[in-house]
Amino acid sequence: MKKILITDDEPHVLRVLKLSLEKEGYAVETCANGKEALARLEQEHPDILITDIQMPVMTGEELCKRIEQHM
Repeated sequence: MKKILITDDEPHVLRVLKLSLEKEGYAVETCANGKEALARLEQEHPDILITDIQMPVMTGEELCKRIEQHM
């Protein structure tokens, strides 16, 4: 089963995406900001990351830059 990590600061967006993707057979984890997602990525290795761009704490753009630096 493919694993997806979704990062968004809006709980209703996380809920809708999670339910929709789980119906399609994906295992879905969620995070409320980029910093939380970065910590989760260090522990788990999802197949796909879906991120919002404008979030508090760490933006989606900064998250992507940090991921790129670690590769």
